[in-house]
Amino acid sequence: MIRPIQKIVAVVPTVNEEENIETSINLILKAFKKSNVKDYNILVVDSASTDKTREVVRKQITKNKNKVFLLKENKKSGLGSAYIKGMTYAFNKLNASHILQFDADYSHDATKIPTMVNLAKNNDLVIGTRYKKGGGIPKNWKFHRKLLSVAGNLFVRVCFLSTTITDWTGGFKIISKDIFDKALQLQAKDSQVLLKSYAFQISLNKIAVDNKFKITEVPYHFIDRKYGESKIGMDSFFETLTFVLRNIF
Repeated sequence: MIRPIQKIVAVVPTVNEEENIETSINLILKAFKKSNVKDYNILVVDSASTDKTREVVRKQITKNKNKVFLLKENKKSGLGSAYIKGMTYAFNKLNASHILQFDADYSHDATKIPTMVNLAKNNDLVIGTRYKKGGGIPKNWKFHRKLLSVAGNLFVRVCFLSTTITDWTGGFKIISKDIFDKALQLQAKDSQVLLKSYAFQISLNKIAVDNKFKITEVPYHFIDRKYGESKIGMDSFFETLTFVLRNIF
């Protein structure tokens, strides 16, 4: 049964994003206002930033009362870990029925959020995809980024023999509480089911596919960040490889 959208919370992980986070917050708020959802929040999960990221977020909290929240991690523990903490807080403390994942550097196309929110009324998982007609990745990406994204995504699709999802490695999506509850249930039995690294996106998608949740995708063009540096490294490729191989043999 599809869970109705009662409240959506955008979970935005940050590590040294002082130049980007204000714009991201404003883009999300604008998109939520254009959507049909009436109750929404933004939760920034900051993992031990050493710049002024938290200061910028606190100003946004003051400016947008009861709309923006900050959850602090004292040390970096991985993208997946940040999302798990943020989603747990959003579902349990902010009473969310759905979560929107959004990059702090606004590489995701916020204008697609209203469409994704509308589709979430009839789907458990709505994924922003770079690999369907109408979507795309930056032409000037460095080789290792293309390898991680294009080759890594194709590798996962082939190994899992799944046609449901075209973008396994992306982080732009809306997730229902039912999927997250199922993920935590499985995680309690096997700590490798839901990963705490960048491969978190793949592990969460696989849970949705394996448990026959209803899934759809929305094409979008990924925009490379203007400020700061990407936190994705080659270690993410090997984490993905290990997870995929473990789940097909």
